[in-house]
Amino acid sequence: MRDEVEERYIFPQTLTEQKRLIGIPLDEAFVGLTPPCIGIYFNQSLAGLIVGLLFWFALTHFKKGKGTSWLFNMCYWHLPGLNSQFKVLPESCRRLWLK
Repeated sequence: MRDEVEERYIFPQTLTEQKRLIGIPLDEAFVGLTPPCIGIYFNQSLAGLIVGLLFWFALTHFKKGKGTSWLFNMCYWHLPGLNSQFKVLPESCRRLWLK
């Protein structure tokens, strides 16, 4: 009975455990694999590979071992406010509350 439950469900070790693709977090895999795929489509596979590696190294440099949620928070606070799906959140320039 216990083996059936373990096969049916996946239990993460921690609550913040990320899904991974071949050992790489999904955000890094997306950033690193998208340019080579586009390069292969346009017959520029070497350029796509180089751009993908540069984007991947830049992303890992900005994250510095922190999680994906940290990167999303950094983008929210430091990038200009755009139309987002969260209509009730204040813009990042108005993050200080006055009493």
